[in-house]
Amino acid sequence: MKINYLSHRPARNTTGYRIAGSKLEEMLNKLNMGGTQKGNQTSRTDKVSLGGSRNSEGPEGFAGPLYITAMNEKVFHKLNEGNFTQIGGWIELKGGIVFKASDVPKLDVDSLSNVPTAEDNMIDFGSARYYKYTNSAGKSLAIFSMPGGALCRPVSEEISGHAKYDSETEKYINFWNALGDGQPFFEPPNSPYLPEYGGYSNEDLRGYLDEAGISKGFFTVKIGARKSEFFYSDSKHNPIHKKEDYDFRYYTMTSPDFSYEKSVFKGIEPGTEITISGEKYTLKEDLTLDIPYGTDIFDIQMPKYKSTGRTSAGIDVRV
Repeated sequence: MKINYLSHRPARNTTGYRIAGSKLEEMLNKLNMGGTQKGNQTSRTDKVSLGGSRNSEGPEGFAGPLYITAMNEKVFHKLNEGNFTQIGGWIELKGGIVFKASDVPKLDVDSLSNVPTAEDNMIDFGSARYYKYTNSAGKSLAIFSMPGGALCRPVSEEISGHAKYDSETEKYINFWNALGDGQPFFEPPNSPYLPEYGGYSNEDLRGYLDEAGISKGFFTVKIGARKSEFFYSDSKHNPIHKKEDYDFRYYTMTSPDFSYEKSVFKGIEPGTEITISGEKYTLKEDLTLDIPYGTDIFDIQMPKYKSTGRTSAGIDVRV
């Protein structure tokens, strides 16, 4: 999934975006530009560093200080949130702040923290944070967590002319964006709908979770304002399930409120042993099981119906 945060509009005429010297100076002062002023020019370095300790002073939402010599850090932050218009070589942020596209600096990717890992089975990308993602070839690219709840490549990299497309990075971003949106549904390998990424195998999905330090069981994904909960299963059919799907399946397997006709164990004789996550459970007379909440109920071995030879509908079966 490519995310384009550029908002384009047709130029009304040349005077619609031409800024006179005095007006430009006024706008630059409004920006609180760093560096040494030379007339209407601003001397600057070519990179922005977002390094620093978490205890360092910095704008709210950043892990450390934003060291820049070309642009106020809050302006740089707003730019990467994507709420701007670009006309030719000029950029206007919402609120009327205007500056040259050529004054947008490059991020110093090597100074960024690596993408986060899970703590207490929760991975939190934060809001308006910058990270370094390194692909299997050792190439590192910057990732930005949008306050609204999505990951993307920082748009400042595109504007500064340093954007580099990398399919591995895009695939990583797409994976976490889907989970951040509460949707653990992925096209399989060689899917015609994801020709650039090549789709996701179960090994891909497990790889992302394992690399992030997520253990089997319930886990949480947070990006910006969004938070979603899932269950990481050892089932060979599907490793990621919504927590709400787990809760409903658990209810159908353990609650006597379900009638015989609705039971997922309909057609299986009471007293039958059913193996779930390596443990054996005996089916009771009311066609329920005594399963501890949190058990991997998707990793299940079901016996076959005596009448039809089929397994119970809707249950993943490990053979």
